[in-house]
Amino acid sequence: MGEGESTGSNGRARRDRDLNPAPRTGRWVQLVPLTAEYEEFAYRLAVDEVTGVRWRLGGSVPTPEAHREHLIAGAFNQFVVLERRTSVPIGHLISYGVDLNHGIGYVGGAMVDEAQASGLGIEATYLYLRYLFETYRLRKLYFEMPEYNLGQMAGGVGTIMKEEGRLRDHSYYGGRLWDRVFLALYREDVMALSLKELGRRKKLRTEGVVDPEEGQASAKGVTPTKH
Repeated sequence: MGEGESTGSNGRARRDRDLNPAPRTGRWVQLVPLTAEYEEFAYRLAVDEVTGVRWRLGGSVPTPEAHREHLIAGAFNQFVVLERRTSVPIGHLISYGVDLNHGIGYVGGAMVDEAQASGLGIEATYLYLRYLFETYRLRKLYFEMPEYNLGQMAGGVGTIMKEEGRLRDHSYYGGRLWDRVFLALYREDVMALSLKELGRRKKLRTEGVVDPEEGQASAKGVTPTKH
């Protein structure tokens, strides 16, 4: 009996070693659940004059209370992006409209203006997509966005991202109408792509970012506003 118990324990130990939870910490960033301590940051990001128009509220400025209700409505899960060196919040990621029966859902994200073009958003989004595909039985995720946001996705459109829908003249901003675009990401494409390869496609730039493993940085650092 003792020997059988030992064998069973060893078997469970081997299975535990084989279980590799989806990482939420990368080289530059870490994803943490959106909790009450980050609600103010999420609000300021949503109403920021630069970032807000490209994010969920499309430039509108609700009260903090209304925004809190908006955060919860329809959300599947949400994470805040932290810069690893400083633990300062620099982004917000969300999945919504998830249908596990059909294996589909929607994702979105925003980064503080200071982190734009730094490569941090690429790593954060990659970690989030991997987390969703590895944790849930999802086969396809959509980015839904106004046409004026397509420039931020230029490196992925037509490669890892497939345009699968477009609503003509759907959104109004800046005195004109814009299309609403739906970009699909398939599980097999995301899982086959390494962050290094994604960086080559997107021309990942990290020249202002401290490498936690090396402790070095250039003079041009990312200095987002603290929450």
